[in-house]
Amino acid sequence: MLYNPSKEINSELIKPIHGVTTRFDGSFQSRESIVNYLSHRIPNIDTHAIFGIHQIHSSDVHVLRATDKPDYIDSLDVDGLILKKGNALSSIYVKVADCIPLILWDAETFTCAVVHSGWKGTYENISRRTIETMVKLGSKPASIYAFIGPYIHDCCYQVDDVRARLFKSSYIRSVDGRLYLSIGTVVEDQLIYLGVPKKNIDHSPLCTSCDARFFSYWRENTHTHGTMVAYIAV
Repeated sequence: MLYNPSKEINSELIKPIHGVTTRFDGSFQSRESIVNYLSHRIPNIDTHAIFGIHQIHSSDVHVLRATDKPDYIDSLDVDGLILKKGNALSSIYVKVADCIPLILWDAETFTCAVVHSGWKGTYENISRRTIETMVKLGSKPASIYAFIGPYIHDCCYQVDDVRARLFKSSYIRSVDGRLYLSIGTVVEDQLIYLGVPKKNIDHSPLCTSCDARFFSYWRENTHTHGTMVAYIAV
């Protein structure tokens, strides 16, 4: 993982242009702000070839089609986007502020995906839905590279008994009667189970709640918290 304190977080494993922003890049609440940022970050991209989604903490994903328009994609109630390389450069993104930004890239077919994996999407295994869909498009798990970007780690992510019981006890840490969930480890194990080699997974050690260089819903505890963007372009 590469880190510049005033720029994005990137992974050496993911070769196409990609990244997870920090608060130094700005807060991205609107599509307009995201398109403006990515159009400067990605050389020669058409602003109409930048696609986001209406995230709802689900396990649903959408495969981007050549006929899809940004306004339509923006209205989709899904939490993952899959893009197969076409003739024109395109970019897909998700917004995060503690949830896991998962970026996937197939080195052979250049199919890629971005996933917003919150606790519910992780519990429902949105990673499996995404990988299985990529396989249907011709990918092989062994050729997929994954970047688990910065998210809230188990040093900070306290959960109640009900949520803790949804996950194996090995993912739960107990400290003075308080329970903490290692949600990133869940996602990494899901990817490995699906056939993505461990050496192909770049798992960020950065906690969005601990590190003030990131926006954090958990730390700021407000609906006006800032938002990061995770994206990839092929």
